[in-house]
Amino acid sequence: MDRRKIKIGVSILFVVLTVLSVNAQPLDSLLMMAVENNPELKALDFEYKAALEKKNQVNQLPNPEVGVGVPILRPETRLGPQIVMVGAKQMFPWFGTLKSKENVALAMAKVKYERVSALKLEIFHTIKTAYLALCLIDRKLRIVENNLEIYRSLERLTLSKVESGKTTIADVLRTQLKIQKFEQDLKLLENDKRTFYAKINALINQDLAKPIIVEDSYADLAVLSVDLEGYRVKIKEHHPLILQIDGKIETSKYTQEVNNNMGKPSFGVGLDYALVAKRIDMDPQNNGRDILIPKVMISIPLYRKKYAAKNKEEELNQQAYAFHKLNIENKMLGMIKNYIVQYDRVLLQIELTDQQTKTTQQTFEILLAQYSAVGSGFDDLLQLQNELIQYALEMENYTIQTYQIQVNIDRLTDF
Repeated sequence: MDRRKIKIGVSILFVVLTVLSVNAQPLDSLLMMAVENNPELKALDFEYKAALEKKNQVNQLPNPEVGVGVPILRPETRLGPQIVMVGAKQMFPWFGTLKSKENVALAMAKVKYERVSALKLEIFHTIKTAYLALCLIDRKLRIVENNLEIYRSLERLTLSKVESGKTTIADVLRTQLKIQKFEQDLKLLENDKRTFYAKINALINQDLAKPIIVEDSYADLAVLSVDLEGYRVKIKEHHPLILQIDGKIETSKYTQEVNNNMGKPSFGVGLDYALVAKRIDMDPQNNGRDILIPKVMISIPLYRKKYAAKNKEEELNQQAYAFHKLNIENKMLGMIKNYIVQYDRVLLQIELTDQQTKTTQQTFEILLAQYSAVGSGFDDLLQLQNELIQYALEMENYTIQTYQIQVNIDRLTDF
């Protein structure tokens, strides 16, 4: 009976279990909570909205100027002394200057918007990675719990062999040491969960100690569907980091437009008015008539070296941004290729571990039958059981690794 229990327990190690709790938190719900509650995302979003408000700060005409003067020593004119002088003027920049400034503000806001999108990718990647880690811990817990039952069965078997005189108490003690180790492993794994609870809760703005109950939907290996050329085009045209640089290039070009317009004349109109008192010593025609002088002004930028230098600066910036884009594209494609290599390596490891597990399982059953019959070979039996446990843990780790590789690729391509 004990032998049958051991076989059942060992076989359980290699059956993929999907445990769905009513309290499990789906990954998608955690990602949505991060979008809604993450403090850093909210801060960047407000920075983006604040940047949009700059548009209405730069597309306005300069303030009109109005001046009033009261002469202490009144200047005399033929029609009388000037009592009060009033002047007003309004300057107008070159055509298109205000629109160019508005475009600069919008392009800078676009850069901040893409920062939000880029941060969202990083947050999603961190949450997914932590979620997979919790899933792996749960699987390890099940393996340890199952093996704990196996060793308890072995403990009962060794006790019966001691009673029948076919072995010594040493076999019992070694089995009990393994049981103690597994009980300690359970505690350590439960403790490890808290690290990932804190990591996820910090990103969704919850109590750091709040448990995250994972929904294990990773029964099979992740299947990669890789299109490097498609990824290259998608990254080049749509990745937030690339779009940030595109926004900087756009900002630079609009800055050149503003600079060019600032190097052109600006115009102004004005009006001067003087209140004239009537002469009392004589009465000429139009005595006391006020003075009204319309004005047209032009401001000509004579010192143009700074405008040429600014344009050159922006041209160099644009070239630098182009190389930054190329560098990011190459790095991301290189990372994707590296992930593909890692995935293939994991598949090879899975194939090897599966073969080792089958061979070790067969050997274990033979030795178990031998030990049950004559009470010999217990050291080899323990060694094989340890190897089976290690293979089971490795298989779970490799399975989760395939999903982690998919998550890593999504970080670069899923936006």
